[in-house]
Amino acid sequence: MSLNFIGRRLQSPINSYLCIYANIVIMKKAYLITIFLLISATAFADTAVENLLLELDAQIQQRDTYMANRMQRISSLMQLHTVESTPQRDYALNKQLIDEYITFQADSAISYFQKNLELAHRMHDKVLQHQTAIDLAHFYASTGFYYEASQLLYSIDTLSLSKRDELKYYLAQHKLNDELQLYSNDEAQKQRSSQLANYYITRITQSAEADSYNAIQAELWLAMQQNDYTQAASLAEKIMAKVPKLSREWATASFMRGLVAQQMEHNDIAVQWMIRSAIVDMKLGIRDYAAFKSIAEYCTSYDIERSMRYMRVMMEDVQAFNSRLRPWQDAMIWPEIEKGYHAYTDRMTSIQRRQIYLLAALVVAVIALLIYLVTQNHRLNDVREKMHNANTQLNDSIEDLKSVNERLVELNSQITEANGVKEEYIGIFLQVCSEYIDKMVNERRHIMKSLRAGKADELRKELDYSKLEQEELKQLYNLFDSTFLRLYPTFVEELNTLLTEDSQMEIKKGEYLNTQLRIFALIRLGITDTPRIATLLHCSLSTIYNYRSRIRYNADITREEFETRIKTIGSFNR
Repeated sequence: MSLNFIGRRLQSPINSYLCIYANIVIMKKAYLITIFLLISATAFADTAVENLLLELDAQIQQRDTYMANRMQRISSLMQLHTVESTPQRDYALNKQLIDEYITFQADSAISYFQKNLELAHRMHDKVLQHQTAIDLAHFYASTGFYYEASQLLYSIDTLSLSKRDELKYYLAQHKLNDELQLYSNDEAQKQRSSQLANYYITRITQSAEADSYNAIQAELWLAMQQNDYTQAASLAEKIMAKVPKLSREWATASFMRGLVAQQMEHNDIAVQWMIRSAIVDMKLGIRDYAAFKSIAEYCTSYDIERSMRYMRVMMEDVQAFNSRLRPWQDAMIWPEIEKGYHAYTDRMTSIQRRQIYLLAALVVAVIALLIYLVTQNHRLNDVREKMHNANTQLNDSIEDLKSVNERLVELNSQITEANGVKEEYIGIFLQVCSEYIDKMVNERRHIMKSLRAGKADELRKELDYSKLEQEELKQLYNLFDSTFLRLYPTFVEELNTLLTEDSQMEIKKGEYLNTQLRIFALIRLGITDTPRIATLLHCSLSTIYNYRSRIRYNADITREEFETRIKTIGSFNR
């Protein structure tokens, strides 16, 4: 046996061991890398889901605004009904209202569908009759009114339909039978509906334009039925690429993409697509949606409060939308929510128990601290009581000073007003006296001149002229009235506020004050004695008394209060 052969025999086991060791090292590295990638992917997925949930929460906060925007659009459309109403115009407006209501309120949508159906019959337009009936049947099928949908579809003459309406008819029939195969309790009905759903999906693929929205939707439905989830995912993403992101079609395709991921057990990816669908539904102000149920179910395992919050939002919208089918569908998740809630309460109970133990220890420490604080508090109370007493006395003194100051301000105001009135009337008095002295001097000169000229008879007639006294009194009253109203410009208005509505006084044109107002003007100036008022106004005592009594009788307040209020009304104005 040669040495080379022996060497090769020895080297062969070593090489084998080295190869095995190298393979083990490579496998360990690959295993560690795989674990690292899985952990990273899980963390990334959790972060992505949480970020999307935060965005959804933000959109829910704006939910009232989105709903208000939709209601504003609906209100604007309703207002257009009152302008130049014709059957054609009403039909078009109703169609716009249906577009707003169809995902917002089922009852209203159905009501406007029925109005359009009636308008189409009134216009004798078979095309509009068929179109409206097919659209209403599709909506009936979507909301659980299966009998109504089948009756409408049965009544349609399919031979007279255009290619476009024929496609819509197939879509409505497929929707009805797809719903029946899912929710019917009759096995025979389920089988029959399943066969019809497959038949109508075939007709849709034959009638729809290649690569159109309806054609891709039909392919997506077939892929889901055949469990070809890879193809279904591709088709859902293809729809999302074709339609605007902020649209009902995009939200529906996103939801379907989530369902596909759910079937493939890619739960994190599924919930991300569901959240994206829900965000778009929120932005569009839609109440008829399905994604929230899956999102709420996903959240039950780790955030039951968020799950309950989403369910409340969903149930509020379900009730507002008022669909027959949706409440029953959404109620199926409540057992899972309840199970998650019980798990949450058990976990919270355990946490609370630990917190109670910790709290008990803290209470003991707090009690010791309280004993110390109580002793200190007694000392502080004595000081605080003394300060309180001093503060009370100080407050009492301040209140007394305030009262005195207010009284002084009031007295000062009265003195100022009295001084102003005095100044005004003294000036007027001096003016009147001066004028009357001048008149007396002129009158004396006139008399002397007439006597010297021997015109005694003419002078006697002139002095007997009665209008002279009346003119002088009128000038006196006008001077008094104008002066008084200059001092108290709001006197008449404020006096009327004290009287009943039917007894209020008005000043005639060309007058300042009448006799009744002058009586109370004198009372306002402090002249309350009836004889003195009668003398000043050249009236009899009975006249003054009757005027005063009559006006006091018509006052809204008591006689005593009326006299008191008269003395305070009117604002002094210099």
